[in-house]
Amino acid sequence: MNLCEPSSTEDFGDAVLARLPDILNLTHERARQATYDFLVNQRSARTKEHYLRIVMQFLAWAEARELKSLAELTTADIKNYVEGLIRRKGSGFARVSAQSRAQVISCLRGYFNDLVLKGALAFNPVTSVKNPKTKANEGAFPPLPDNQVVRLLDGIGEATLQDVQDRAVIGLMVFACARVSAVTKLKQTDVWEELGRIHVRLEEKGGKPHQLPLNREAERYLRAFLAKSSEGSAGCDPNPEGWLFRRWNKRRRVLTSLPLDRLVCYRMVRRRAKSLGIVHRKMGNHTFRATGITMFINAGGVLEDARRLANHSSTNTTRLYDHNRHGVKECDVDRIDYRRNKRASAPKED
Repeated sequence: MNLCEPSSTEDFGDAVLARLPDILNLTHERARQATYDFLVNQRSARTKEHYLRIVMQFLAWAEARELKSLAELTTADIKNYVEGLIRRKGSGFARVSAQSRAQVISCLRGYFNDLVLKGALAFNPVTSVKNPKTKANEGAFPPLPDNQVVRLLDGIGEATLQDVQDRAVIGLMVFACARVSAVTKLKQTDVWEELGRIHVRLEEKGGKPHQLPLNREAERYLRAFLAKSSEGSAGCDPNPEGWLFRRWNKRRRVLTSLPLDRLVCYRMVRRRAKSLGIVHRKMGNHTFRATGITMFINAGGVLEDARRLANHSSTNTTRLYDHNRHGVKECDVDRIDYRRNKRASAPKED
């Protein structure tokens, strides 16, 4: 791709071009183009944004060290950079997690590899940098208790068009164990009825299609939303792109032609939970995926079936979402009783 060629990511490409620093021109005449290609050609919009932030922060650090070229960087320099990464935490700063440092290393390894392949650098200094150990025993988002799921869904109701959309979105995440990005990408053509049952076609990570019938309760929520947002319904702008779920315009009190995104959903979920007095340690979109998988296994579902439901590549990933086996129960800690023998040998009163 040439820098002046149009692309489907034109807006993102313009943002990249506006932020490319001078150190790339000093490195090699091909470095600027290679950087642009690496960032623009990432598969998903989320990865593009994430990699843009990582690469730009790294290049700003390199310029701050007054390097004449990226070719001056050594493996030790990259290690020191990654180990020194910090993030804002409250009023101070803290070292970034091992998982975040592993993501930075992965991004920079791919970036420098592209620079080498395009002839902008002679070698990749990140190749020998080892990823920190990041073994996870459980997912980052604990599930909601059953009673709180019921409280949330029943508390939303169906008084307004926004209510039925919010309930349908949460219903898909919690009953279909769907990622929020897959739910927000849904179009009207991805929903159909077959033998009296609604089916959906989700686009999961890497563009993998995932077709499944809906749970009866989720189906009821989706039918209520479809009935209230049908073509020509009041409170709906034209929808030329055919998005299933759309952003809400508070001022005009209508569903616009813009699709939902994960941040809008995150704010909606937090707002709904707060309004109903639901307190959760890490309330977010992914909470519902963990909740659905945990509930599925609680109800007697086997791990392999849970893997297919969640569309995971491996059951090792699915295990992270199964919180049945994580945590310490009250009955477990009560087993440690140093006075048991003393109480058993004590004489009984008449």
